[in-house]
Amino acid sequence: MRAAGWRTVSKVLLASDLSRRWTLAEIAAQIRGSPVYLTQVFPSDRRHSPLSLSPRLRLARALDLIAQYDDLSALAAELGFSSHSHFTAAFRQAVRPITVGLQAVGPTLLRNY
Repeated sequence: MRAAGWRTVSKVLLASDLSRRWTLAEIAAQIRGSPVYLTQVFPSDRRHSPLSLSPRLRLARALDLIAQYDDLSALAAELGFSSHSHFTAAFRQAVRPITVGLQAVGPTLLRNY
């Protein structure tokens, strides 16, 4: 399988269970590859490593679901975040590059928008 195929299979695997906290060894075992090779086929940029991809997928799913939840703690738990504050911190870190100059950007603000 080519590198793009390994990345795609990894992404599909991670997206199949967003609440699970995957380890690199578990991902590699599921796709029948080695952890070392798996890290090599992803770009070296930390934001795109196999382990950093899972939180990004969970946040993307949160954007799809956020309007359906009155209780963000329930949404955070469903998506595998340890708490409402962990979810909010991850959300703010993810949107920071596109919201420079705005203050208090978080999931509650987005839900109420």
